Amino acid sequence: MKKLFKILAVTIITLSAAPLLVGLILKSFNDEVPPPGQMVDVGGYKLHIHCTGADTGLPTVVIETGSGEALPLFYWIQKGVSATTKVCSYDRAGLGWSEESGLPRDSKTVNEALHTLLNKAGIKRPFVFVGHSIAGLYNRDYIERYPGEVSGLVLLDPSHPRQGEVLNIDNKKFYPALANQIHTLQSMIKWGITELYNPTEAGRDYNLILEYPAEIQRQLAYISKRVTTYDAFLAEFRDFDLAALQADRNKTLGDIPFTLISAGTAQNAEDWPEELDSETITQKLMSLHTEMEGLSTNSKRAIIKEADHMSLILNRTYAEQTIPYILEVILGAETPLAY
Repeated sequence: MKKLFKILAVTIITLSAAPLLVGLILKSFNDEVPPPGQMVDVGGYKLHIHCTGADTGLPTVVIETGSGEALPLFYWIQKGVSATTKVCSYDRAGLGWSEESGLPRDSKTVNEALHTLLNKAGIKRPFVFVGHSIAGLYNRDYIERYPGEVSGLVLLDPSHPRQGEVLNIDNKKFYPALANQIHTLQSMIKWGITELYNPTEAGRDYNLILEYPAEIQRQLAYISKRVTTYDAFLAEFRDFDLAALQADRNKTLGDIPFTLISAGTAQNAEDWPEELDSETITQKLMSLHTEMEGLSTNSKRAIIKEADHMSLILNRTYAEQTIPYILEVILGAETPLAY
């Protein structure tokens, strides 16, 4: 009987270990995917910046991604705008191909690094910002921190400095549960389990990624299995309130061309605290977006009704609908000078 139990135990352990072994073997065959742009030292760590399009004399566009987002996600927008002018997207510390900095993710720290990056990459000022989600905080802080460097701004379904207050959300309360989920995913990556089952490769957003060119899909698959990606996302979530507080110092954009594009489809309540429903979230965020229209005397508001927060950039049709608005801001912005 003891021998039978021993055989059963060995069999169970073997069957349990087999998927892990297969996953680790598959993981060992994964190739490094090189960055499409250049790696630039910004003071002890390197950030990745990818520029496309020619310098036509119009302002360069600088794309700031949303929280946890890597620059290949903005392929449709960057491709469309780069037919008219130079466009540079970049990965914040820990995201995409950029190295982890070990620094806070408040607006000040993010923008000091970006300022150094743009200097070293030779980006002429003034330039036009295009920012998604949390970039609404970072972009406004940059404009306040470095006056005269930005001549136009397009925000895509942006965060508002006071949205936590308006929605009664305490990020510190939700951080532990989010961190546990992220750490579980990171363990799956380390043990090769994501080679057999990758929870990030599911749902409508992933289906939209499957419509990207093969090379962009390859880049995104590689990035999705970098552990630092999720550390960076957690850090940005952790420091959101401080980033918002710093961004709220910006009370006016003066008369620079400013377009705010909202996603018209209700927010997914699963991404928010249980006590908030989709309609309440969407209504309050829309109200905050309306308030932001007053930041510039030269502002415009657009709503892409069928898009939601993520499909606004991932869905080719919706992303391409933002391009005429971006081009309008570029053409109305100040001509760049050598910097």
